[in-house]
Amino acid sequence: MFRILKKRFTVLMALMIVISLVFSACSESTNNLTNTSASNEKSANEDSSKDTNEDTNKDGYKEDPEDPDIDTFVTTWNTGALETMCGNPFVSGGVPFGDFVYDSLFDYSPLPKDTFLPAIGESFEENGTELTVKLKKDVKWSDGKDFTSKDVLNTFNIAFINNSTVWTYLDKVEAPDDYTVIFRWKKAGPILKQMALTVKINAPYHIYGKWGDQAIPLIAKRDENGKLDKDSDNERLKIREDLLAFKPGIENVVGTGGWVYDSSTSSEILLNKRNDAWCSQNINFEHVKVVRFTTQEASTPAIMAGEYDGDQIGYTPDVFEQIQKARPDMKVFWVPFGGQPTMFFNTSKYPINDPLVRKAIAYVIDKDALNPILEVGMKPADTYISGLVPSFRDLWLKKDFLSKLTNYTYNASKAEELLKQAGWEKGSDGFWRDGKGQLVQLEVSSMNNWPVFFLGGDAIVNQLNQFGLKSEFKPMEYGAYNDYVKNGQHTIALNFIGDISYGHPWGAYKNIYVDNMTKIGLKDPKDTSSERPDLKIKTSSGEIIDVYSTIDQLFYTNDVNEQIKLIEKLAMATNEFVPFVPIAEKTVPYKLYHTDNKFTGYPEDPTDPVWFGGDTPSVYSKLLKYGKLDVKK
Repeated sequence: MFRILKKRFTVLMALMIVISLVFSACSESTNNLTNTSASNEKSANEDSSKDTNEDTNKDGYKEDPEDPDIDTFVTTWNTGALETMCGNPFVSGGVPFGDFVYDSLFDYSPLPKDTFLPAIGESFEENGTELTVKLKKDVKWSDGKDFTSKDVLNTFNIAFINNSTVWTYLDKVEAPDDYTVIFRWKKAGPILKQMALTVKINAPYHIYGKWGDQAIPLIAKRDENGKLDKDSDNERLKIREDLLAFKPGIENVVGTGGWVYDSSTSSEILLNKRNDAWCSQNINFEHVKVVRFTTQEASTPAIMAGEYDGDQIGYTPDVFEQIQKARPDMKVFWVPFGGQPTMFFNTSKYPINDPLVRKAIAYVIDKDALNPILEVGMKPADTYISGLVPSFRDLWLKKDFLSKLTNYTYNASKAEELLKQAGWEKGSDGFWRDGKGQLVQLEVSSMNNWPVFFLGGDAIVNQLNQFGLKSEFKPMEYGAYNDYVKNGQHTIALNFIGDISYGHPWGAYKNIYVDNMTKIGLKDPKDTSSERPDLKIKTSSGEIIDVYSTIDQLFYTNDVNEQIKLIEKLAMATNEFVPFVPIAEKTVPYKLYHTDNKFTGYPEDPTDPVWFGGDTPSVYSKLLKYGKLDVKK
């Protein structure tokens, strides 16, 4: 068993002291929001005493745990600095509350079975390579313009400019009338509708048509494999640069959803209900407040004080127990996530560009020992490194197949054997040297505000050091961490990889090898072209697996038995390549507070379709817009 590094233990002790103070002295929230226009926001260094209101109307919000404001729903989200917000959703950090202002055509959940909830789409029909969608006719954008099929087409045209995966499989999108959209695919496949129907429609033609129109001639220039020639791809990149240079004020964000931006500070955002939204009759609250989640130490006292109505923050067992005692009105819904917290490798960076080293590290990490200090609700990790979380993996991969994979359960002897095979030796100081006799030093980076990552990161680095791999832990502020990883500066980093958002293993492998190709070192971060890397992996049996070709084949394969064969290939390739090491399987702890005196109507079953949505506020958005959350009378 390992020890948690002293500095993190000190942080936890400080947190518990804060919690004890909350128990004895906390009676009021000082986290208020003043209703000001974006151009007149208060600077972060102004006297906060000037920014307090005792009333609970739109001019200020103050949650009292004994008498919560029934007009406002308060939640939190792990965003970057709110000062970077703008009204363009395609700019990084532009609209961090997009789940509340944008809609997809349908909201999808694979739980308990494939379910499509009509949002701004009314119905759909699938026929081979055609997916025909009928749109609702009573939908308006928040600036009063009518929502039509032209806006859907423009959103997908913008997706092409942004090199979205959907255009790998789309042939064209057509609109025969204002309320009909036809998606035409290159080939039929099992998850086409999940892909098309769940895209956020966030590019109204009257605002973004300038850029969407420029995509049309480029789409027509694609070759039979859907690729552009170099000159055309450079043209696409120029259009994208121009699109990202467009930065209207955040007060000008336009969506079809049930909420509009009201005001913000450096720590929170206030949204107001749209009375003319398609879903307004379902919504039982006048305001939503989204508080920026920074650290667990900062959020826990606020939760204890009754300032939140809902959150999806993961907590360590001891802190979670204290919250349960302080908030007996809390109800927790453990929702399957399909993602796994992992330590992922920048496979282009020394020394982990050697697969023998990555495999050795996989053996060094004692996943079972990590679990007790991570978040409550974590399940055992996929020690087979198949690319799928165990609960989903076992639906597709049989035990006899798994027995053919390498099981990376903790095994220090195996790790030593692999490092010696790589030409490494352990020095007299107990630390490993590479084949040139140089001391190997590893860095593990992480965001500093999620327990599973900053506590897990400390513990992982401690395990590596105890084994003799000299390692340093580098926790970072969320925005800085994202930039660090996005720019390929990391060696080993911690984050979620893989998901089941499409209800199919294809989504998990797409997430690993397409969405995260730069993060796992398969593509230079500076390369913004649409080209995918050439990744062919030779397995222990001698078979060579073309990863990207196999992912594409899986997308188009309808026969379940053939799908399983392709999934087995991708699992085998991932097991051999080891682009990451899973440390657990996550379930998301969606929580509602004030259930004794404020909320009613919510589904008790965590597999109800409205609860599915990863670890984002989209779940709360769905609860509100579908009328699944009401005020107690």
